[in-house]
Amino acid sequence: MVGPLQATGRNLAIVVDDRAGDFYRFVGQELQRYLAKLTGRRPQIIPPEDAGAQPTGQTLLLVGGPQANRLVQSAFLAGQVPSQGWADPKISQAGYGQGQLPHALGLTIWLTGLEAKSVFARMSNISARVDMYDALAVSFQGEAIGSFSGAAAVPGGASFQLNLRIFGSEGVLLFDVERERLEIHTHRGERRVFPATPGDGAYRCDEPPHQFIELILGLTDCNDTPEKWP
Repeated sequence: MVGPLQATGRNLAIVVDDRAGDFYRFVGQELQRYLAKLTGRRPQIIPPEDAGAQPTGQTLLLVGGPQANRLVQSAFLAGQVPSQGWADPKISQAGYGQGQLPHALGLTIWLTGLEAKSVFARMSNISARVDMYDALAVSFQGEAIGSFSGAAAVPGGASFQLNLRIFGSEGVLLFDVERERLEIHTHRGERRVFPATPGDGAYRCDEPPHQFIELILGLTDCNDTPEKWP
């Protein structure tokens, strides 16, 4: 691989989308540093909108998946990017349900402090390639109830789908990752809208390992994943 890279080092560019956040910017910078070490040339990091202005024959290295890079998303929607990883039934071999709901369940428990008392669940994988269709009815300690569902029908390249509504004695909390919305409406007629900017709902994997390392180094005492939820 080193030989071809050295031969084409001047014709490489790394595409990092500004909306992807710090994690993918860091990945792009590390890739730039590594390629400079291999080829002796430092490839340029460019945003997706500048990709069309690059010289003919230049190799573009796209950082991030469909949710983190607009060029990857366009290629995915055009059928130019095959399914990968757990989304490929040839790799997964069987159904996949446990990875769909932990985000919604974990966020609900973290926000409310509720503990489940009993659960009734139904599951199906009719026409699904890998994911499952899940539906849960949950009874919590203290008489609260909740319903959760996950679908296997989200189109490839779509934004992350997570919509949470919590109704309580004071009002309702509305949280939507796809439309980047967080609001609180109270029975007193108050409405609080928390500001969000495009890209805030993009799935990023950098904060958990960063916090884990900071905890180990003693740089913080904030632990958002304690052994027991509040």
